[in-house]
Amino acid sequence: MNAIQKFLKIYLNQKIKYQNINSIINFLIFSLSFLTLIIKFEESAYLSPYIKNKILVTMLIISFFCILFLITKNLIHKYNLWENSNLQKLAYQLIKKIPTKDRIINALQIYSTLDLNSPYSDLTLNSIKQLEDEITKINVNDIKFDIPYKKIYILIILFLIFISSISLSNQYSNALDRLIQKDIMFNKPLPFKLMFESYENENFIFKGDDLKVVIHADGNAPEKIILNTKTNSKREQIEINRTNQLYSYVLKNINSNTQIWASYINESILPYKRYQIKTDTLDIVLKTRPEFKNLKINIIPPSYTNINELLHNQSLTTIQLIMGSTLKIEGILNKKIKNAKLKFNIDSTLNMDVINNTINLEFEILEPLEFEIICTDFQNNKNIPIKYSVIINDDLIPYVNIKYPNDNLKINAKDNINLEIEIIDDFGIKKAFLEYYISKPYYLNQDTTLIQTKIFDNSKIKKNQFISYNWD
Repeated sequence: MNAIQKFLKIYLNQKIKYQNINSIINFLIFSLSFLTLIIKFEESAYLSPYIKNKILVTMLIISFFCILFLITKNLIHKYNLWENSNLQKLAYQLIKKIPTKDRIINALQIYSTLDLNSPYSDLTLNSIKQLEDEITKINVNDIKFDIPYKKIYILIILFLIFISSISLSNQYSNALDRLIQKDIMFNKPLPFKLMFESYENENFIFKGDDLKVVIHADGNAPEKIILNTKTNSKREQIEINRTNQLYSYVLKNINSNTQIWASYINESILPYKRYQIKTDTLDIVLKTRPEFKNLKINIIPPSYTNINELLHNQSLTTIQLIMGSTLKIEGILNKKIKNAKLKFNIDSTLNMDVINNTINLEFEILEPLEFEIICTDFQNNKNIPIKYSVIINDDLIPYVNIKYPNDNLKINAKDNINLEIEIIDDFGIKKAFLEYYISKPYYLNQDTTLIQTKIFDNSKIKKNQFISYNWD
């Protein structure tokens, strides 16, 4: 009976070996599938070190319990704990695997109830002896065990997929590297970037100005983003649309220092797909430009007009005067300035006198022109140019009507001529002169000297003067 028991023990060891192989294949299939899925998930998830360590600990715990389960299972079967692998169960499993069929079970059952004092015990022992002789001729390695070929094929396919993914996909291999470096935090690449277009002096504008904000998108940008503004702790969000990878918006009439940034938030049910993209924060600092608190432009007509100094209406940008007039400009600004000048339409300039925040200048007008007043402070900020056009009004020549004599007349050297003259001028008559030359007979030498005689001088100026003069 010892030979039968030894054969069954050897069979049990072979059975345990194949069961272990099957369990190991199952574990490898599970581990490789889990690792493949985790790497695939890591491609887009960029797991944190905390989660990667948790996954590693979980895998180690699962592995530990699998090994513990396999060892426990082997011990239970090897030592037939709780009758899990008794000899009869093993013999029953061999019925279809060896030529002895069910004779081993029968022998075990008969032997368990054998009475050696029975006269038929020798026959029983002889039958068992024959069975043992047959069993010794059977090689346990020839017994067919269930080999999980299907699972082996699955394992090979999974392994090939795993190796191919690492070799052919940079994203997959990078994801594996990130999982291996479990304590390092890797930043997830974002699908696009947002950045402000560069401007000259973009951080400084003048109070009350408009600011055009242009944001460039690099990558797969969304149709809309949010423009955020923060002024004196008051925050406002403005939705702006994309046009050819650009987002633009005009902020009107900025009167306070303002912070500006653009953002986009992707909401998703899956936490790893949630992300926020922001630009840098643009700090808008207001500058104060020079501004006129008071500006006076006076027109000083030529002295012959006897017109007093005139104050120009500041609501009019056109200045009308007569040639030879003097423009007198006086201004007071809101801050000290470094220089001030008049810039003419012919690209020439004329510097103005500056004292702290006051300016002044006088210059004569001899032709029509255009000019603008430009003031610059010590931070090189300029005022909004104030433009004027100067138009020359015609100064009409005096109108003279000689009423007497009204025709040619002959006189001798002793005769007097009573002249009656009417003179009209748009600015008035103060003085009048009689100019003449003496015409001699053609056979005498001609004297072309022009003789001038004052015939009227009056401080009381009138536009219409009637003159009577006795020319002797």
